[in-house]
Amino acid sequence: MRRKRSLKKPIVLHGRQLRIVKSFNLALEGIKGIVVEETKKTIVLKREDGRITRVPKLGSLFELSYDSKRYLIEGGLLLGRVERRIKRA
Repeated sequence: MRRKRSLKKPIVLHGRQLRIVKSFNLALEGIKGIVVEETKKTIVLKREDGRITRVPKLGSLFELSYDSKRYLIEGGLLLGRVERRIKRA
């Protein structure tokens, strides 16, 4: 039986810099930007050129830079509403 992995600490992504490392949609790989919105199943990034990109959480691997460290986060762990994810952790 597989154990479901979870985040060790609650993560609020709004306003943070993210980069898409892997995605089912190959056109999204390598895109980076600031998180401007997060829904149950997607993350919306504002890219450096000003364009807005909506990325599905499921099937994506994100890189978060925080406190001069880099973290890889599976999008599946971010599924659900932000408020509930913070309460769960």
